[in-house]
Amino acid sequence: VGPGPSRAIVTPNGAEVYVTNNTGNSVSVINTTTNLVTHTVGVGSSPDALAVSADGSKVYVGNNGGNVSVIDTTTKAVTTIITGSPVRDLAITPDGSKVYLAMEFSGLKKIDTVTNAVSTVSGFVCPEGVAVTPDGQFLYVNYQCGGPGGSGGHDAVGRFNAATGAFLGS
Repeated sequence: VGPGPSRAIVTPNGAEVYVTNNTGNSVSVINTTTNLVTHTVGVGSSPDALAVSADGSKVYVGNNGGNVSVIDTTTKAVTTIITGSPVRDLAITPDGSKVYLAMEFSGLKKIDTVTNAVSTVSGFVCPEGVAVTPDGQFLYVNYQCGGPGGSGGHDAVGRFNAATGAFLGS
């Protein structure tokens, strides 16, 4: 793969693996039948986080340099969703309607995957990771810098209602 491989994700059909090349500002695509890199796709600055849609049509790439790159898995074409700050992690809902973004000092945001509109879910700073439950009802967000209900050295994990964005506690 390219320089500085960071994370990998497999498409739902198992045909491809996408690997972020953090220092190469690219994503390598590996064919799982041949184990060969078939494409190197240019994305944003310092790509790290990955999520794939349930239908396998899109791979979302969170860039530590800011913004989200979206790779069409058929054409390998890339579109950019402007987020304005580093994306530390991302997670897509099971129905594919939303992608949640852990935005470091910019809080927790979400992308509506139909319109690509970005909105703020929570302003709590230092989210580093985000996960959606398999039923799509809840988000779990791990924080550094204390986070909601945390303190220095005792960071929090926040729980959110995925439908409303309401903070449910740590």
